[in-house]
Amino acid sequence: MPVGKRAVHDDIILSVAETVENLSRQYARWHYLFRETYFSDLSFLMTSLFFGVNDAISLKFNVVSDILKNENRESVDDILRKVPDIFQG
Repeated sequence: MPVGKRAVHDDIILSVAETVENLSRQYARWHYLFRETYFSDLSFLMTSLFFGVNDAISLKFNVVSDILKNENRESVDDILRKVPDIFQG
């Protein structure tokens, strides 16, 4: 089956599948940790690294509860202003 200007043959597909399987096997422990501890949520991982897992859970519930009760994002916006931008050097 052509993809762009290059045809993809079964041997290429099998090679890619084997590579993915090998990578998955090597990082299975980390994948499991990410899935079980951080709920496969990259933003929760970042928040947990910054505040700690227990505080991140508490913070998440408090912020969501506040937004639902008061229908405003003031509390979350205040928290976000205090978090340093990790991408600025």
